[in-house]
Amino acid sequence: MATTTHRSFRPLSRAALAAAIGIGVSSAAIACGGGSGSATSGNPLTSGALRDVVVQPTTGRDDHTATPVGPGQVLLAGGVDTVNGGFLATAERFRPLPEDFRPTTQPMTIARARHTATLLRSGDVLIAGGENNNGPLAGGEVFDEGADVFVPTTAMTLARVGHQATALANGLVVMTGGNAGAAPHALIEIFDPGVRQFAPAGNLAAGRTGHQSVLLNDGRVMILGGRLANGNVTSTIEIYDPRPGFQFSRETTNPMSVPRADFTAIRLGNGGILIAGGTDGVNVFDSVEIFNPVTEVTFVLAATLSAARTEATATTIIDGRVLIAGGNGGGEVNADLFDLFDSSIVGAAGGQNFANPRFAGHTAALLSDGSVLIHGGPGASGVTAELVQF
Repeated sequence: MATTTHRSFRPLSRAALAAAIGIGVSSAAIACGGGSGSATSGNPLTSGALRDVVVQPTTGRDDHTATPVGPGQVLLAGGVDTVNGGFLATAERFRPLPEDFRPTTQPMTIARARHTATLLRSGDVLIAGGENNNGPLAGGEVFDEGADVFVPTTAMTLARVGHQATALANGLVVMTGGNAGAAPHALIEIFDPGVRQFAPAGNLAAGRTGHQSVLLNDGRVMILGGRLANGNVTSTIEIYDPRPGFQFSRETTNPMSVPRADFTAIRLGNGGILIAGGTDGVNVFDSVEIFNPVTEVTFVLAATLSAARTEATATTIIDGRVLIAGGNGGGEVNADLFDLFDSSIVGAAGGQNFANPRFAGHTAALLSDGSVLIHGGPGASGVTAELVQF
């Protein structure tokens, strides 16, 4: 079994943290998200509270996707049936009022799990790749939010499992990494929702799977970590320019502090990238670092997660903090809150544990009222859901 690695790091002062991630040192500048007034007072925001969703989902799901859609709802699509087994083509919407789950008018065009689901500017959702009984999938489909149905797209050039999809500001979607049972893919593809087609768009410096990709404030895409063709976990970071005529990915001079796969990475309100947890193939990490995309330097925080985690979910809540929930490695029953204001990490939900363990394969989605829907996962958890309310 993998062991937890605890590394000792020198704590960063507020000024040092601010310099590391490229923001000012005033309280107002360090706070992200805003709206609460707590940043200027210097007091941390209170944690949330856990509450079970009374109405159970229609289907137990693991390795599915959860995507916020209008009005204030969440689309749950595909995955593995945790009750009856097998891959799922079904999809359902969670509605906060009257707080129930309702099947979509039509299922997906094919069953799939471990796919990506990306919210498009139109409000529709791109579903791409994954796997089913036929193996890794190259096909895609778009959930038409207004009609409540799924429409096929052209196929990707390559079948992909363990890939990432990143929506650009111009509405296009960048597909990176993943594999089809062999070496990880280096080929990058871009989906154009206007014509519902995928097209090749350059190559990564190194094919990878189990990585993360994040849209930067300047429109470029950062690709971090993952497993390489030789099976090793990497600490390298690439930055991809998706503009026509460029479409080139290069490695940054400075990598992450440790090799990471199956970790979480999410953009903060100030443009920095929060990187947390993961594994190097032997150890499971509780460490957290922030990448500055301007200086291309990462700084490891003194604060650590409450438990080492792989394949946790990361959700930015309305006040700018980040909820890091579940996963494997010891943190499957709880969640952490990262606060950029003082670089602290505290237990969410006042120290309460989830009613059901949320191992790798669960999903988390932000609702319009500011709460987070935690749903599914392997085993008995698959047919349950709960809310973290703030």
